Amino acid sequence: GTARSVRATPGGDLAETFVRRLSEGRNPFPEQVDRLRAMTAPYDDEGARYLFACTAESDRVLITSGYRPELYYAAGRGFAPGRLYYLNSLAPSPEFKAFSLDRLRAERVPIALVEPDDREFADQFLGLHQYVQEHYRHAGQVEFWDVRFDVLVDGRITPAGTWADSGLPCFREVPGAGGRVGR
Repeated sequence: GTARSVRATPGGDLAETFVRRLSEGRNPFPEQVDRLRAMTAPYDDEGARYLFACTAESDRVLITSGYRPELYYAAGRGFAPGRLYYLNSLAPSPEFKAFSLDRLRAERVPIALVEPDDREFADQFLGLHQYVQEHYRHAGQVEFWDVRFDVLVDGRITPAGTWADSGLPCFREVPGAGGRVGR
């Protein structure tokens, strides 16, 4: 829908560049990344740095606990599987749960973040929870805004290295890093 709207507006090359990059799964305006990173400085902590450094731009991240949209923003990663947050008060229909599970299966989601002992996601989104339990393994913990998350990684995806700050698995290759990624 966004691509159709952009094509219908005046803007010439800029609109076409945006649409082309977006359809290729790339950041439509990579030249703005430095400015955006400066704007996200208040969110720039361990969790955001880890997700930004250790996932590809096209990867999705699953955060099963609470309402944390700022973490996706600060890390510059999209949310999986078509839902920004998972709360009992916003219980979706069975059809949406099925859609979400299908979408999670189709996306590359190397990392899931879960608050320890959070049962709300497991209780309300049983199919997604079971999928995560089946395919993801515990790799450690990371903190974002004073909230500690368990880092679960997809056991079917081989890490490209480890993050220098904590030794957590990285799923993005950085030329010349020798298997370690850091600041």
